[in-house]
Amino acid sequence: MPKFTKSIDISTSPERVFDFVSKLDSTEYAKLNMIEMKVEKITKGKTAKGTIFHFSNKVPGMSKSLEQDSEMLEWDPPKKFTTMVKNGPLKGTTFEYKVEEKGNGGTKFKGTVDFKMNDSLEGISEKDAFQLLDKQWDEFVKRLKSVLEKNKENDRQ
Repeated sequence: MPKFTKSIDISTSPERVFDFVSKLDSTEYAKLNMIEMKVEKITKGKTAKGTIFHFSNKVPGMSKSLEQDSEMLEWDPPKKFTTMVKNGPLKGTTFEYKVEEKGNGGTKFKGTVDFKMNDSLEGISEKDAFQLLDKQWDEFVKRLKSVLEKNKENDRQ
């Protein structure tokens, strides 16, 4: 299935970007998404390899929320983490979040999705699901930049 990468330069430190995007169960993370999303951390304690998160996504065109669990496959703060969907129609889809220092206090954020669809989504074709996820990630990186750079300005005041 298709794979895509979205990247953006952000005028803040890599540690700050990583800290923000790695809190999958925060309300701030949920606001980066154009679809309504609730995330609950299932595994107790600090996030690490093997941590499980439960996602409940209200996908346009579906009457019920898309429920799925994702496992932390890779955990390498403050550089990278990767999750994989463990169940549901998108089982096997991976999401890689990568943070690289750009110099002068800047960061390059790169998000890669390796999309897999194993089962049908209520009334949504595989192509439409892929396009929705692609659009979702475009919006995610734009909002990430906006939120972190706006907050950086607020921190200076």
